[in-house]
Amino acid sequence: MFCDRLSSQLAAQEEKQRNAKKKKGKLFGDGLPRLLTGDDFFDRVVDFENTAAEEEIAREDRRKKRDERAEVMTAWKRAEALRLERNKTRRQTFKDDLGAWEVERDLAKLEKRRTRWNQPKLGKLEPRSPKPTFEDTGEEADMPGASAVGGNGDGEDEGTASDGESDDGD
Repeated sequence: MFCDRLSSQLAAQEEKQRNAKKKKGKLFGDGLPRLLTGDDFFDRVVDFENTAAEEEIAREDRRKKRDERAEVMTAWKRAEALRLERNKTRRQTFKDDLGAWEVERDLAKLEKRRTRWNQPKLGKLEPRSPKPTFEDTGEEADMPGASAVGGNGDGEDEGTASDGESDDGD
């Protein structure tokens, strides 16, 4: 069991070293002389240049997608912070109203009468907007809150269990 794991780790390490050598920019790393005008060498140079150009394009695409994802996530985080602040304000207002109601309730008990108004209810808090999701390829997934990060109407997304109480951020 230990030998199998060690063998697979060694094979992975050797494969990584083999791939790393290919990317270093050396066409022939064995140190033997080559005919530099031969068709084989010319084909390898062309392949190497094409691969390097493709890798550069892929790297640039990944950077652009990463920047786009960061921009979307920043907007979502800003909207989420605003939502949390609104919920916090709503809770504080509820606490203040509840305190006033408790004073009224205690006074009504002393005077042996009913309170003039009902106990305040917190009500539903603003639900969490779905976090932007991205496919493994780096492209934006189809999501309802992508264009208007401020929130979508009901705050629920397909496949997301959001009941508003367990996921309110506090």
